[in-house]
Amino acid sequence: MRSPSIAKVPAVSVCNVVIPVQIPRPYDWFLIVPGTATIVGAGPNGLAAAIVLANAGFTVEVREAAAVAGGAARSAELTLPGFRHDLGSAVHPMAVMSPFFSSLPLEQSGLRWIWPSAELAHPLDDGTAVILERDIRATACQLGPDAAAYRRLYGPLLANWDGLRHDILKSIIGWPRHPIAMARFGLRGLRSARGLAGSYFKGVRARALFAGLAAHSFLPLESPISAAFGLVLGMAGHAVGWPIPQGGAQSIADALIVCLRQAGGTVITDAS
Repeated sequence: MRSPSIAKVPAVSVCNVVIPVQIPRPYDWFLIVPGTATIVGAGPNGLAAAIVLANAGFTVEVREAAAVAGGAARSAELTLPGFRHDLGSAVHPMAVMSPFFSSLPLEQSGLRWIWPSAELAHPLDDGTAVILERDIRATACQLGPDAAAYRRLYGPLLANWDGLRHDILKSIIGWPRHPIAMARFGLRGLRSARGLAGSYFKGVRARALFAGLAAHSFLPLESPISAAFGLVLGMAGHAVGWPIPQGGAQSIADALIVCLRQAGGTVITDAS
């Protein structure tokens, strides 16, 4: 079987995974590829890859061993009937900042976001908490002597937000489209969270807020590149928020499945 009819699919970002797909037409006389694709695993990344291939003209089948598709983006009634609990992820700033997700008709496919009045709160030992607000100034004013340093750290990154989100979520192969902004981010992101917070902040409140953001890396805060997670999640909180999908994380997977089926793909659960 020769190539599907679609000539080219641009490189796309899927959360923190990039799927570059380019399908030349016509293929060279010696290049023969199957017109079908099988994706193993129906998590968000697997479903996103399947959508890309289906839109490129492939016949796509996604096989999932579990009874319900979604991977880490699943929800279930674990306690009482009618009370749904997320089995993995719950809050999804990376989903709303994803250029690839932004290209899909997820709202038309049933996904609804709940936007909290504050993005997060980090409790402190003295009984107070630091709240990350969408407004960087509203967040900085809670940090006492570190207010200016907080704005100095995040302000330049937020000024280049749209370009950065594309470069951060693209393949590491190739030159960034915004090299100066990426260099500014990289010089800070390559550091450890402890080192970056210690060099910018003097007080407990700012250091604790940044540590809580960076801890999502699951790396020791002394590890190189752990600062990058604190920078990206802090930027996302100010730029797009930390929304919750209505109905739980399962709603994201369900919307992706609708998009996949509209593109002609299928999902098989309980697959061995």
